[in-house]
Amino acid sequence: MNVFKYAIFLFIFYSQAVSSEVEQRVEVKTDVNGRKTIEVKESERSEEIEQSDNNAISLFELIVNNPNVPTEVATRTADFIKYLLSKKNIDTDLLYTFVQTLNANLSLVDDEVYVSEMRLITDELRDISYSDKIHYNTNLSNQLRTRMPIIVNATAKLSDTSISQVQLEYLKSDLSDELGLFKEKYVKSSRFQAGLGFSYTYTPIIEYRSQNTLDLSPFAPTTGGGNSIVNFDQEFSNKSYLNFEIAAKLPWIELGLSIPTYSEKSTKIAPVSSELLNGSDDVFAIYQSTIESKLEVEYDFSLRLPILSNYKKWKYKYSNNSQMDYGLMAGLTGFNISDQISTDVRFRTDNTPFNDLPLGENVEIKRNVSFQTVYLGAYYEFEFVDELYMSIDVKWHNNRTSDGSEIDVDGFTTSLRVIYSPTLDFINF
Repeated sequence: MNVFKYAIFLFIFYSQAVSSEVEQRVEVKTDVNGRKTIEVKESERSEEIEQSDNNAISLFELIVNNPNVPTEVATRTADFIKYLLSKKNIDTDLLYTFVQTLNANLSLVDDEVYVSEMRLITDELRDISYSDKIHYNTNLSNQLRTRMPIIVNATAKLSDTSISQVQLEYLKSDLSDELGLFKEKYVKSSRFQAGLGFSYTYTPIIEYRSQNTLDLSPFAPTTGGGNSIVNFDQEFSNKSYLNFEIAAKLPWIELGLSIPTYSEKSTKIAPVSSELLNGSDDVFAIYQSTIESKLEVEYDFSLRLPILSNYKKWKYKYSNNSQMDYGLMAGLTGFNISDQISTDVRFRTDNTPFNDLPLGENVEIKRNVSFQTVYLGAYYEFEFVDELYMSIDVKWHNNRTSDGSEIDVDGFTTSLRVIYSPTLDFINF
């Protein structure tokens, strides 16, 4: 049930963030001279956002108070700038509204060839608006958010009745260049998505055999021998545990790093054994070992290859977003096993049982082994909203290593992963 508690917590956190984001951050006023002005009510802003806001405010006041621009065009342009100021980042809705405003303003230009050329660009931007996630790229979003009101304002000025034909041609040329640069910047910039979250994961079955040397020579009358081998088999079965997740979606692939919280201990008592001491004809060392083992998962690194979304990117020029995806994955998990072997060594010259012998010596042996296992798998991903998605993973472990121990990591495991990818001003990709 813990996994659902974490999911509910993330969903509530996301809902509160969205609610705060959509609060009205702008207000239109009329000054004492009858001129319309617009004010951003948000006091704490990043330097980039504040500069972008100030640019849009200036253009809003310039166009809405220009008597030479038709009221329909001025109102439509001012409404778009107001809508832009209500958002701190570009999203698909803002881009779509941007394109619609451009097309509406351009439709009033009496130059069919020019309008057709411009519509080729705006149509491409409109197609992208159905599938893009530019708001994750905050740095690019800030740059384009600053250019949007400039371009929209330029389309409105094409209807300004006070400019000459020569000025109009210059404005049309500048607008064409500006919109072309905007499109190139928008289309060719890489998209990245980073997020934090958690996962609920099961460990694979881990079995290993340990061979540890018990040195009995200190108890022997003579030197030159007296070693014995302590063998034991240990097994850790499937157990669930919580991971903290860092995820980064890059073009074509996704990288993930898990920070586990898993640690498990196991205790085993070996059978009683005996060994004739070197240099003695009748003194036997009788000993019993207690093995305390601890297993820790240290890290998990994964590489995911989406199949559905990559197919859409390859097949279609501008693919639509889908709430679900699936793909293949490979990863590397780091484990650490530490053993502490405490051996109770007693001595006898007859057949006295071990428990009846007087206490002897205690010998401790410590052993620490770190190893990695490679796994293959598949996953299914579902996107609740733009900033919150979940994936179900199935992994297959099959790995053996040898370093004095035979370690077998085997079996299928599953995990449930929830990632929150917020759009934050201080994350610039």
